Amino acid sequence: MRTSLIHHHLPRLTEHGLLEYDRRSGDVTSTATFESMRDEIRRVRTLDDGPVPDEEPLDSVLYAEPLTEGSPTPSE
Repeated sequence: MRTSLIHHHLPRLTEHGLLEYDRRSGDVTSTATFESMRDEIRRVRTLDDGPVPDEEPLDSVLYAEPLTEGSPTPSE
């Protein structure tokens, strides 16, 4: 993992102007380009991670009682 980061990912991110990477010290610094793309990067990470569950579980509609003429609607 570390080898891939050092030899592949960090150089590519540096090449695209998102990071500055000093091989001698190992320091990694974000650039103004990265800062301007921070919101987009967060959005992509959220999509990669998959859906995030809500804090409160949703009631299942699949197993709900069928609505009849006399039953209240969800908006009531």
